[in-house]
Amino acid sequence: MRMPPLSLLLPLLFLILGSGMALYAWIVLGDAGSYGAGFMPAAIGCLITLLSALELVRETRRWLVLRPQPESGGRELFSLAVVIAAVVFYIAFVDVLGFVVTSSLIVVALLVPFLGKRRLMASLAAIAAVAGIYYLFSAILLVPLPSGSLF
Repeated sequence: MRMPPLSLLLPLLFLILGSGMALYAWIVLGDAGSYGAGFMPAAIGCLITLLSALELVRETRRWLVLRPQPESGGRELFSLAVVIAAVVFYIAFVDVLGFVVTSSLIVVALLVPFLGKRRLMASLAAIAAVAGIYYLFSAILLVPLPSGSLF
């Protein structure tokens, strides 16, 4: 019997996370049906649950029905390590560098190795997207994001 690939683990973890998030919003916060503290966590939890369930079905189908793909466990583990390193970097440096600088560094570092051409344009577009996200949260939604102690 073949062992399930690592690509089944992540959708399963997100399915559990999304379900827990939605249940927490419905049970503990209690006001998920109307605008309040529980509305956004419930909506996001339901979306995470739905999308991860679809991904889990797709990966399970690929694993059971289709021809087995060559093992790519090393690449999957490397990708997982890169994401974990990015999260640790964000947590460690966001208070010092701020949201815009830290997120821009992470996005550009994750984007540039996969591009063959137009790396500069893609990097500038990524930085502009991070700046847009910062503006959306700080100016429109009035959610404070870390500004950093260096700037």
